Amino acid sequence: MTGLFALAFAQVPSTLSYQGILVKTSPPADAGKPVDDGTHFVRFRFYTTPTGGTPVYSSTGTGSGNSVTTFKGMFSFIIGSGTPGNDPIPASIFNNQLYVEVEADGVTFPTRIPLTTTPYSFVAQTANTMDAANLSGTLDPARIAAGAIDNSKLASGIDASKLTTGTLPAARIGNDAIDNAKLADNAVSTAEIANNAVTSAKIADGTIVTVDLADASVTSAKIADGAVAAVDIADGAVTLAKHADNSVNSAKIVDASIATNDIADGAITAAKLATGAALNGIGMNNRVAFWGGSHTLSATDKLSTDGSNLGIGIATPGNFLHVAADVTTSSIATFEGHSTTATRGPGISFFRSKGSLITPAAVANGDYLAGIFASGRTTSTYNLSSSISFEVDGTVAGTSVPGRVVFATTTTGFSTTTEKMRLTNDGRLGIGTINPSALLDVNGTAVFRGFTGINTTTPIGLAEFVVQGTAAAGNYTGMYLNGTDAASWPFYGYATSGSAKMWHYYNGSTGNWVLWNNGERLYVTNTGNVGIGAVPSFRLDVTNSLIPVRFYNTANTTGADVLLLRGGNNTTSGPWFVNFQRNDGTSIGSITQASASSIAFNTTSDRRLKNILGETSKGLSDLMKIKVYDYSYKDDEDKKVRIGFIAQEIVEVYPQAVSPPHPDKKDDPKENPWVMDYGNLTPLLVKAIQDQQLLIKAQKDVIEELKSELAELRKMVLKQQPIEGKTTVSIGQE
Repeated sequence: MTGLFALAFAQVPSTLSYQGILVKTSPPADAGKPVDDGTHFVRFRFYTTPTGGTPVYSSTGTGSGNSVTTFKGMFSFIIGSGTPGNDPIPASIFNNQLYVEVEADGVTFPTRIPLTTTPYSFVAQTANTMDAANLSGTLDPARIAAGAIDNSKLASGIDASKLTTGTLPAARIGNDAIDNAKLADNAVSTAEIANNAVTSAKIADGTIVTVDLADASVTSAKIADGAVAAVDIADGAVTLAKHADNSVNSAKIVDASIATNDIADGAITAAKLATGAALNGIGMNNRVAFWGGSHTLSATDKLSTDGSNLGIGIATPGNFLHVAADVTTSSIATFEGHSTTATRGPGISFFRSKGSLITPAAVANGDYLAGIFASGRTTSTYNLSSSISFEVDGTVAGTSVPGRVVFATTTTGFSTTTEKMRLTNDGRLGIGTINPSALLDVNGTAVFRGFTGINTTTPIGLAEFVVQGTAAAGNYTGMYLNGTDAASWPFYGYATSGSAKMWHYYNGSTGNWVLWNNGERLYVTNTGNVGIGAVPSFRLDVTNSLIPVRFYNTANTTGADVLLLRGGNNTTSGPWFVNFQRNDGTSIGSITQASASSIAFNTTSDRRLKNILGETSKGLSDLMKIKVYDYSYKDDEDKKVRIGFIAQEIVEVYPQAVSPPHPDKKDDPKENPWVMDYGNLTPLLVKAIQDQQLLIKAQKDVIEELKSELAELRKMVLKQQPIEGKTTVSIGQE
């Protein structure tokens, strides 16, 4: 059993939220499937090492562990909630990197998971109790709560070395708190002062002199607009060395306060001019004049030209317009347009001719018009990765310039681009082909996800792919699939849900259409045979290890017929309607046509298939033991009287005619009853008749013998009668 988990930060101070998925590892067929829904047990242990060691915290629950309830394998648990065996997590353990060991249903996961940053916010609990006695080395800013350090917390003698660059904002400095006595000479530089931190209220009048300021320490960003008044600065305190480049702009200088003698010769250079400062030069109105002589682009220059090419951010532009920059946002160019007209907005237009700028000429079919190209840096240069090209796609006439769009990419392992897709002038999209023959022509494998409609935008039921045909009667409609290779699969459908998968395809090499659902289940051959469970040898061929076919008429009426078999011939006998075979193909019986108007039920009785053990001992005496009953079935509403036997009694006399209930099925007389084959009594009846005939013959022989004896007696008596007395005695006369 394995688990997938996501670790999230719970509320301070003592809990962690854990979510995971439990899956099976055995048997192999179930590996990776979610465990059964229900109660499972988990344990968590925190270590300071990825392997070995002793846990610094354990949440083992009671008994088998912390109980969790899974749904499709998923569960959630709060570590440290305070329940038995799940004590709160002490904040003190987060001073080290921690690794979590997870155990589920007695199985410990092989890899410990390192805790990430968020859980370490527990350490914030200790901030309120920190003082100098508890600190060693440096005090990390993350350890100090906002507003925790006020004037009473600072010892005297704090200088710049005790402050992190840019960390002392204006709100942390009391008014008039900084005077000359508080600052060591050159102690405060630009890095120690947060932007806009120094206002007039923070500086005692006249307390800052030149020696208090490090060279270039006062920049425009350090001084709030209008914050420093003349009274705050000692006379002669601000010298040229104290100004950082570009630190003084028009907002910092009182109008008309700088005279010529205040500016050193050559002090104002291009670098000293603020953005937007006017440049004078020769040119047309609304044009910027460029320096005509030799000029080297400095780090602050933004626009340059070599007389032919224009560069923005680059000294040597490589073409007409070359823009270069270190990208700090999502793009380096923005086009913004505003209009109340719905069809107007920012755009890029490309114009191409085959002549010159002065004398343009018409383009022709196949000409390249424009393109967008993306290159990436390799070890030593830039290499083309992908492109979108716009080209002429047809005859140019009048004002018509038919076009196509070509998409190309560089395949992995190659250094040049190749075309992957094109859209032609008539709206045909070709993927993997340069000559699309339809609105969508894909040469290769294509996958559609979500609803896809061809000739329709309306989904049908839950179908994700709908083809709406509009062809006239007698023509192809809908979808036509044609594989170019005899062994190809021109149609291949696929569906999946969880671990169950199903697809169907046409196999060009065998001519079979196959439905696959966890195995090949249904076949339709190119001869029209249908097979369920195996490739068919007959028109309908069903193969299965269980009951393969069920015919069920649910009407529940007197006309609820089930099966119609139609075949044979109209005049003679011979053909079979049903042939019964064992699993190895041996015939054991059949239902055949006996004549033009009758059928015969046959059981195999071939001498070649039998081991003759001798004449049966069964006979008339056994038949006389069988009771014949009048009965009706309990479920028969008409209670029709029938004549027959009881299977449980027949099995005691003649078991060959009885089949008891199947031992592997439930004992239910409606689903698993005792049954018998009345026709199987025929051998017993024949033998009983034979026995009876022997008795009749024996009795007939006795009667004949008695008749013969009686006749002799008659003769003897007649011989003894007197002739003259005329007395007649008849003995045995009939």
